Amino acid sequence: MDHELGRTLQLTQVPHLRVLVVKGLTELARKAALDNGFFVIELGKKASVDNVQEILELAHRRLNEIFVGMALEGVGL
Repeated sequence: MDHELGRTLQLTQVPHLRVLVVKGLTELARKAALDNGFFVIELGKKASVDNVQEILELAHRRLNEIFVGMALEGVGL
């Protein structure tokens, strides 16, 4: 987590949207990611050729939740 935070913060232009997609995180790493403005998608399992469709659907669902939530905040709901 520290490596990813450091790498992101050293970019010339820090991204407005930071999404971290991982198998899983410790509670401390999750807190660090959230405290530093990352949206965290925990897959619960390692992505592989055998489960690629399941992983894509999970990531898509979570990204949809993130974007819908941001849109609703933008209109005051």
